[in-house]
Amino acid sequence: SSPVVVNEPELFRWAGWNTPPTLVERFEQLSDLSSNSIAEQAHSMDADLAFIRRTQAGALVAADKVRQAAARRPDQRFPSGPLGAQLQMLASCLASDLPARVFYVHLDGFDHHAHQAHSHAALLSQFARSIQAFYRELDALGQSNRVLTLAFTEFGRRVAENASGGTDHGTASPAFLFGPMVAPGLVGRAPSLRDGELNDGDLEHTVDFRSVYAAVLDNWMNIESSRILGRRFEPADVLASVTQ
Repeated sequence: SSPVVVNEPELFRWAGWNTPPTLVERFEQLSDLSSNSIAEQAHSMDADLAFIRRTQAGALVAADKVRQAAARRPDQRFPSGPLGAQLQMLASCLASDLPARVFYVHLDGFDHHAHQAHSHAALLSQFARSIQAFYRELDALGQSNRVLTLAFTEFGRRVAENASGGTDHGTASPAFLFGPMVAPGLVGRAPSLRDGELNDGDLEHTVDFRSVYAAVLDNWMNIESSRILGRRFEPADVLASVTQ
């Protein structure tokens, strides 16, 4: 299946305000979801046009479901900020039982080449409070046992601080898993900060991230991880329970 990217639910629709009137008229004809219209059009359509008609009808129904789900008012108060807003919308989508298995949200701003101490702490606070509100909302919905959250970064940071009070791009970085099914605690050992045990100034990782992916794929999503990762990796010991 293909992913759908939604920044704002109200934008997840056909926006035809500047479209020529003839195209608008044709779009509205194709978008008529009444049973009579569908039957009449299907009878006269060739295979390609019928496929377009079905695809458009499905997209309109999906867009309407997403907007209705996002309009739901949460039980919990989510913190202000982009991550809280995304997780609030995600909780509403889960409450509406939208047919998706994977949801992706993001929090920008961690590329601290300068003044890292204050901004990094503020982002981690936003991250923690948003995740806390998300799982409290899931608990209220009776959905927390169905949701495993994996938080990761696309790149790590160097060990040494640069001249601007920040750090530059590095290699190894931490990952976090949340949910009642997660085995609490640390996996692997903390990487060494000693000069002689760094890799050209970078941390040496102690857990292969692909083993974490393998645990999630094999033991939570019931997907053969080797198909996704290219070969077999021993799943990391990160899940205490796989009851879904």
